[in-house]
Amino acid sequence: MNSCSKGCLSNTFKDLLYLIDGRLAPGCEGAPVFTNFRDKKRDQEHPIGIVLFPIAMGMDHSSYSLVVPMHTVITAMLESGISPSPLTQTKIISSTLASPLGENVHLRGAVSNIVVVQTAAGWGSGIIIGPGLVLTNSHVIGFGSNSFHPIRVNWKNCAVGARIVFCSTATSVLDIALLEYNKAVGTTGITFTSKPVQKGQHVTALGYPLQANHNQFIPSISKGVILNCYEGSIGFTTSCIINAGSSGGAIVGEDGSLVGIVVGIIHAGTLPYPEINICISATKFENLLLKYQSTGDADHWKVLLSCDDPWLKSLHSLQKCKY
Repeated sequence: MNSCSKGCLSNTFKDLLYLIDGRLAPGCEGAPVFTNFRDKKRDQEHPIGIVLFPIAMGMDHSSYSLVVPMHTVITAMLESGISPSPLTQTKIISSTLASPLGENVHLRGAVSNIVVVQTAAGWGSGIIIGPGLVLTNSHVIGFGSNSFHPIRVNWKNCAVGARIVFCSTATSVLDIALLEYNKAVGTTGITFTSKPVQKGQHVTALGYPLQANHNQFIPSISKGVILNCYEGSIGFTTSCIINAGSSGGAIVGEDGSLVGIVVGIIHAGTLPYPEINICISATKFENLLLKYQSTGDADHWKVLLSCDDPWLKSLHSLQKCKY
């Protein structure tokens, strides 16, 4: 039985591969991938690529899939002496997918503030929230453990050292860290949302999942909605795809403003659900940022250590591991 799945272009790798967040399963290899573009003259859509395979991380299914662009297929056919039919039009269509950001100016602005937080033990994502200041998860930097040093912030072929201003403990409800680097480098920071989180709100996750060579690519994106949030809680869940490396990444609204920070995904026993993830509302950090910028005193951030959020705490019980 033919099935269909809808998603977005999450990233491109030197025009050789596309990363999509369409939910696929084994058996979809070789399936065509279509864009929203429709040929009005022929009343049909053209394929922009062919599914290579859904990505798995060990025993975990990531919900991302790799796609071979159709222009790569056509080029290979021509080099082999095989003449494709009118499908040559797909080469033009494929060229419009050079960036997963398309013409979204708001999203482009947000992406410029997403960085890789590199440690001696691995990497995660981070958000520039002010000149020289990066918000990330505490578990990304090992909750301040010396074994994770040195810490570097990477983006746009640039890498700078960073120091820890604040990091929560492993037993804290809020998994948050603030890093500082040379403020002469980088952007002035992402814009915080001025609106409360709403159930059903369309959002986009920005981060660096599944990417070993971080500096050559922009952050990957995944689109979804806010699945749930409770009044009085600073936690919420989304349907965006989250994988290893996404921790500390941003959840942004349609206007590109920062709605929240990614913490991890939900597990049912040993089974992971990359499409159901835990986030912390960004509104919790804006005032703390302003206080630190005006005083240089990081003690204001220690209030996060005593945060008691029952709903967020209950979500952590479903969080086998953090991403």
